[in-house]
Amino acid sequence: MNNAVALLGLAFALCGIGVVLRVAGNIWLRTRELERGTPSDSARLSSTLASLEARLARIEQAVDATAVEVERVTEGQRYAARQLAEGAVGTGMPGTT
Repeated sequence: MNNAVALLGLAFALCGIGVVLRVAGNIWLRTRELERGTPSDSARLSSTLASLEARLARIEQAVDATAVEVERVTEGQRYAARQLAEGAVGTGMPGTT
């Protein structure tokens, strides 16, 4: 029983040391990559920026189209309100008596 507890403690200690070494190694490798300025990072960044630029252009077009439609609807509401205020609204369809 005593040997099993010692073995379990050793296993946990080795796992902990392994995790610490793995994290330290990853940090070291990432630092080296950033210092070198790998071309893949800059290429990835430029492609990401290009795709974001295209998305923003599409969003801008959609907002402009929506603004035009809202203005059109607003103008129609102004016209209907003016007609109601003047009492010029007929009781039937246009062209009927």
